[in-house]
Amino acid sequence: CIYLSLYQQQTNTFIMVYTPDDSEDFDEYVSSNTRVVVDFFAEWCGPCKKIAPKLHELEEKADGAVKVVKVDVDDEDLEATVQKYKVRAMPTFKFFYKGKVVKEITGADETALVAAWEELANRSD
Repeated sequence: CIYLSLYQQQTNTFIMVYTPDDSEDFDEYVSSNTRVVVDFFAEWCGPCKKIAPKLHELEEKADGAVKVVKVDVDDEDLEATVQKYKVRAMPTFKFFYKGKVVKEITGADETALVAAWEELANRSD
């Protein structure tokens, strides 16, 4: 497992994002955290780069209550995860609550991302 500390120039803060080593590591992390947002992205994806600052802003405000996982769809070690969750477009965001997908957003829609994030953050059932 790798934790990336991403420096965000606009706010001068450090953001913690989890990047799994492989599909087993991914499954373990998602199942061991209550609220997780998974960003399925590609390095070459323009819309992924466009929405990344909003995702990092939300993660910072959550102060650890919602975890963020980044999955590069081109990483061969995570191919099984990409297939398992039927990721066909980037970015795709999967929202997990207690290890189960409760929402999905495809595309760089900031409004939808914020709404789904807040719904997950406030979920208590």
